[in-house]
Amino acid sequence: MSKSLFRVALVLLLISVGSCSFYRSAGDLARVSPRDTKSVVLSKLGTPTAAESKNGSEMLYYELRGRNSRVDVYYIKLVDGSADSYGKVSDDEPEAP
Repeated sequence: MSKSLFRVALVLLLISVGSCSFYRSAGDLARVSPRDTKSVVLSKLGTPTAAESKNGSEMLYYELRGRNSRVDVYYIKLVDGSADSYGKVSDDEPEAP
């Protein structure tokens, strides 16, 4: 019986730890450097939440956790296959799809 209880506790622990790290941190965006290729950006941040092509550039959108644990949408703009700019999506910035 104690083995069974241990397994249940282990599964619950893994689920709780996994759920805490579901969103990457907004600080991870600083790992992206200008001129990083798309494949480098994907290796640093993983698969984006959404992506779209706009006016000859590609926009990658990520949901990232900020300092206050709030999840916001951030963008990375790729021009000619390389990172050109990035930031938090707001009224002044590119609109998330």
